[in-house]
Amino acid sequence: MIYISAQSDDLYFLWQLEVQLENFGSLGIPPENIHVLIGFNPEKGLKREYQALIAAGRATFFTYADERVVKNYKSSIRPHILKKHFREQAYLEKETIFYHDCDIIFRERLNEQFFGEGDTWYLSKTPYISYKVLEKHGGRKIVDKLCSIVGIPRSAVEQHEPHTGGAQYVLKNLSYAFWEKVEKDCEAIYSQLVDFNLKRQKGLQAWCADMWAVLWNGLLYGHSLEVHPALDFCWPKDAKERWYETNILHNSGVLHHEADTIFCKGLYLSSTPYFSNFTYMDENLCSRQYVHVIERFAASIKREDLRDVTFVFPARIESSEDIATLDTVTRYIAKNFRTNIHILEIDDLSRINKDIFVKETQFFFSMNKRRGADYAPFVNQHVAQITTPLICICEPNCIVPPKQVLDAVKSIRESRADFCYPFDELPFMVRQDQAHRFQATLDHANLGTQKASMLREHYYTGWCFFDKNSYAQAGMENERLRTWGIYSFMERNKRMRILGYKELRIPGPFFYIEKYIPHIPEEFRISDLSRNLNEYVRICGMKKKELENDVAAWAGLNKTA
Repeated sequence: MIYISAQSDDLYFLWQLEVQLENFGSLGIPPENIHVLIGFNPEKGLKREYQALIAAGRATFFTYADERVVKNYKSSIRPHILKKHFREQAYLEKETIFYHDCDIIFRERLNEQFFGEGDTWYLSKTPYISYKVLEKHGGRKIVDKLCSIVGIPRSAVEQHEPHTGGAQYVLKNLSYAFWEKVEKDCEAIYSQLVDFNLKRQKGLQAWCADMWAVLWNGLLYGHSLEVHPALDFCWPKDAKERWYETNILHNSGVLHHEADTIFCKGLYLSSTPYFSNFTYMDENLCSRQYVHVIERFAASIKREDLRDVTFVFPARIESSEDIATLDTVTRYIAKNFRTNIHILEIDDLSRINKDIFVKETQFFFSMNKRRGADYAPFVNQHVAQITTPLICICEPNCIVPPKQVLDAVKSIRESRADFCYPFDELPFMVRQDQAHRFQATLDHANLGTQKASMLREHYYTGWCFFDKNSYAQAGMENERLRTWGIYSFMERNKRMRILGYKELRIPGPFFYIEKYIPHIPEEFRISDLSRNLNEYVRICGMKKKELENDVAAWAGLNKTA
């Protein structure tokens, strides 16, 4: 039996294929028996994000240009690339085919020997596309119009009512001509139903157009079709007992407002669900079984061991984009490293929804009524409680390539540096639309290549790794500085170098995601910047011994600052 799915190279399908292939592989389905068909825009080529999936070798992949003449119905890409596949792989006409979507998983492997016998097609039961449903909600006139598109009499559809099925199919004796007709018919059925729904304000499910096209053309071509209980499936919202009564889970039908207890794939249109926090999930629903496979695949992703490092993100939330960026960056870290992630929210009230973040993330909140100012005391208090020998103080909207992170950590582990910047270039600027694309794969290669127009001072922004003891002895963050920003980063660097701590930079770039800049009253901003600049200049003018004495006195001075 050959398992075949067909879809566009939309990033939404990428992670669903990864999850599905994890499931198929766990059941022993050989990669050579899994055909994954991907359609791509011929003007743009196959999206590069699919290259890693193809290289993983969990299935046999075939890519085809989307050359449809009519593209009103998104799903018509499936028969379009299927006809190309059957033309190129002519041997498939004599194979038993299990045709399915990318959003299903199996509880148990199908009985391939049983389904491979004879010429009967077997279908999952799908009463929502039955003749009775069409007649009830559309009337005989619309049924006649749809049947005329396919070229099948209404009586044949009506007589086949008990074996109305689709979604998952065991198909035999297929051909290029069959799929070519299904492509043409499903576009026409879709257009007819969309027009009907607009005129009559009815709710016939136009998105099922290809299901009617496959089913009715199967009848037209003279195949024997049978709904079989072994192809019954459960839905995410079904009670978990249903999972054990069926072999297939079809991960569909969950609406956004239900996502507080059920996994909703629609929340991951432009991102992956890997390393998400699923503690909210209702354990008594079938949806949890799909999440188990997500978690198993996520666990299989190779991650470097940085458990001796704590990444600290001092944060103040000004917009929903800030939360999305913070979520993206922390998931990026969790995808690449086994490590510790601390989000230190410093604000007048907490604005972060902890449930959306990776489970490795720990949250800390420090009340600060003077929003945007006086970060240093809170960062210092928090870092003092950290027990790992290395820390990384991170700007929340920065991304650093994994190899540079590893090189920076290694330099401190090997005592070649006391503090290390994992880059030696000014940042590349990442627009929000690019950041949304990055969310899908968490691959830094998908980020921008446009150098930011920034001052040299931004050379000190981003992330910086520290030997924690050296960082503490150097005074940590300077609490005389009112705001956390360029001058505080420059001051910290200058202070540590004057004190004789070894600095290192790792060759390579880093990326800076666009950030909303809140309005700050002019007098407030000028006052803080002036104080910060004066403190930076004061530190720059000191010699080592003088600075050592100054740092030693900070603990007492800070209490009265």
